[in-house]
Amino acid sequence: MLTGRRLTGDHAKIGQSQQGVDAAVHTSRPRARIDSPARISPFRSLEIPAERAAHVKAIVTVMLKEGVLDPQGKAIGHALGTLGFSGIGEVRVGKRIELELAETNPEAARAAAEEMGRKLLANLVIESFKVEIV
Repeated sequence: MLTGRRLTGDHAKIGQSQQGVDAAVHTSRPRARIDSPARISPFRSLEIPAERAAHVKAIVTVMLKEGVLDPQGKAIGHALGTLGFSGIGEVRVGKRIELELAETNPEAARAAAEEMGRKLLANLVIESFKVEIV
């Protein structure tokens, strides 16, 4: 322990410069008021805006095709068994993608979501997908 020793030379300068840095960092600055616009709560409105109310929501579910090995599903099934859950059969893992589409016609929204599924969301070689309009 270095109690009672004075800092001399470079050590004294380092201590002084550190104090100067601390003083510069902790300067007072005006704080935002609680009721200022910069502090608006994210829960201020739970209403759906009119421009979003006319949209259609599509849910695309992507799963591996039957016969394709699902190692993630196997790992989950095994982990459930080790945790004491019994009666677990085959476990398969997939993806659920929710899309909000700027369509008012459900048939057109389904066609657009199916095209998205074919072109990007699913690898059609090993995956299948289904579209649900809600």
